[in-house]
Amino acid sequence: AIAENNSDIIVISQNGNIERSNNGGVNFFSIVNNLPSFSIEDIAFDPNDDEVMVVVFGTYQNNGQKIFITYNGGASWNNITYNLGDMPIRTVVIDHTDSSNIYVGAEIGVYTKSMNSNAWDLYNPNLPNTTVEELEIVYGSNTIKSATWGRGVWEYTLVDRNDYPSILITEITDQPTDELPLENIDQFVTSVISYDNSLSSVYVAWSINSPVFGNVIPMTNTIDSTWVSDTAIPIQPFGTKVYFKVFAVGANSDTSETYKFMYTVKEFNHCSSSGTMAWQGNVTLVDFNTIYNPSGKTQPYTDYTDTDTAVVTQGNSYDLSVNVNTDNANYTYFTKVWIDWNHDMDFDDVGEAYELGTTTNNTDGPTSLSPFNITIPTNSALGETTMRVATKYNGYPSQCDQGYDGEVEDYGIHIVPGFNLGYNILQSTICENSYVHFNYTGDNADSVMWTFNSGTETFSSWNEIDSSFMLNSGVFDLQLIAYSNGSTFDLFTTNTFLVNIGDSITFYETTCVGMDVGTVIQNLTNINGCDSVVTTVVELGVLSAVISENDYVLSSNLTGLAYQWLDCVNGYSIINNATNQDYEVTFDGDYAVIVYDGDCIDTSDCYSVSGLGIDLINDFSVNVFPNPTNGEVNIAFNNGYSIVKVEVYDLLGQLVVQNNYDHSKLITLKLDEAPGVYIVSVTTSFGDTIDVKITKF
Repeated sequence: AIAENNSDIIVISQNGNIERSNNGGVNFFSIVNNLPSFSIEDIAFDPNDDEVMVVVFGTYQNNGQKIFITYNGGASWNNITYNLGDMPIRTVVIDHTDSSNIYVGAEIGVYTKSMNSNAWDLYNPNLPNTTVEELEIVYGSNTIKSATWGRGVWEYTLVDRNDYPSILITEITDQPTDELPLENIDQFVTSVISYDNSLSSVYVAWSINSPVFGNVIPMTNTIDSTWVSDTAIPIQPFGTKVYFKVFAVGANSDTSETYKFMYTVKEFNHCSSSGTMAWQGNVTLVDFNTIYNPSGKTQPYTDYTDTDTAVVTQGNSYDLSVNVNTDNANYTYFTKVWIDWNHDMDFDDVGEAYELGTTTNNTDGPTSLSPFNITIPTNSALGETTMRVATKYNGYPSQCDQGYDGEVEDYGIHIVPGFNLGYNILQSTICENSYVHFNYTGDNADSVMWTFNSGTETFSSWNEIDSSFMLNSGVFDLQLIAYSNGSTFDLFTTNTFLVNIGDSITFYETTCVGMDVGTVIQNLTNINGCDSVVTTVVELGVLSAVISENDYVLSSNLTGLAYQWLDCVNGYSIINNATNQDYEVTFDGDYAVIVYDGDCIDTSDCYSVSGLGIDLINDFSVNVFPNPTNGEVNIAFNNGYSIVKVEVYDLLGQLVVQNNYDHSKLITLKLDEAPGVYIVSVTTSFGDTIDVKITKF
């Protein structure tokens, strides 16, 4: 028997000898002690306590020495035969309930008692009067199975568990074998559960490397009696032992749980392949998108997946060129390339192999079909995969060939989705002291970043629709970056718009009620086509724009006019659709308003708004800034907390940062991940949690 909570504890018996190992069978020592000198028929561990064991004897004598228990791992034994003194006992099991019920299979029938009881009761519903040779308990279904002498196999429920949920089948996505499950493959848990009432909850409890089961994943009823985990057990590295159970909670808190399941994560690798060092035929250059690797033959196989990787986009085409050394003589070598487009760890699928032709009598010459154009399949699996390049003397190699005259090299390929970076610049030519308007029209992105550069002036924006006030003339180039699902897409285009030299607009009086009699307006045009306006107000009045605030709603003091609200922080850019007297602020910043009264215009001073970056739960508040960020994130609290847990997740739900802090009101966090959108989850010692979305550029 093996202890159920520590598999290093093993107990083995032969005849009247019984020994124990605490180190997985490396060493054994006797635990016979005060046991009678009869042949032991069976051994059972208490699932709730590895130090508690029961042994049984099959003697026919009416000697009262049939069943013994130890509470200290075999150091001493207690006789618990009680009222079964004259019947041979063949088998014993202990259930996993709080009562730790013991069941014994006897010469006739099955008997049971709770761990603390001092009498055995017949537990024999519908069972033939025959010898019971073996008993087994199935936790999930709350059943005990009995193998009899000549009368077949029988099943019944455990004591007091007739109405409990019955977990009949439990499996993971890839049932364990010598090769499965593989690392980087999601493992969902599926169970079939029978129950006469409504289940209040079903969930998976799991842990890694030890059966502590401290993590929980809810399960959902998908069809009939089938339940599937809402998320996969998180992906673990190669060699990790993953433990899990399924729990089903009934209407009356009657809870069933499966036995402890465990699987070991297997390495997710392609088959090995290599040439030989006996001859010098080898790959001398691989050129594919951003991969450019001139190499010699230092070994029969080289793994470049960590050092040489190309990012390719679904639907795009790229040229692949391979150079080969033909063993420094007039020999012909054949070159073949495989790319595992569907990430299934083989190169057997249609469209994954490419023959690049031959190279003859060359120390560093291209294959006959280089450059070879490869189109990235639109249905290829996103993320990391492998490209294998192999050259072989006198014939094409196979993906898993070994020891041939040639060489093999593996490279990394990162596949990203096809992405349209569309945009619109509303003006191709504008004048100084005017606004340029731009908007993003491409595929949905988590965030976008505009950078305009004239060589002397640069401005940026993180808004999909925005404007910028142009102070100086020049020709501006655009770099547009979109972030989506952890990937970065980049577009660079020149001469996006031209700013011409314009004369300054001069108002001799900029505050007025209207243009009174005697006002002179001169509209001139310079050589660049830009207007110059000179306004003289003969009779002065007052038009003075002032901003007030009420609960993050900004208001102009002037009523019944036309308005345009501006973002002072982003170069006094126009805020789209903000043309009312009131403007409800959604982000911290500085804001101004232009007020129009006919031909009279006035712009207010900038008004500062703060506090909108703060999420509130009761008295718990958090301010996360700056946002967007280049990687350094500050987290400020309204109060100090004894313990604060900070977790950062990417949009796939994968945990990328986790830290605990003591007595903190301000935390500075360094986010070293790739640009993109992340969720910062902050939890205090009181259990309050706030999630804040941030963008890293």
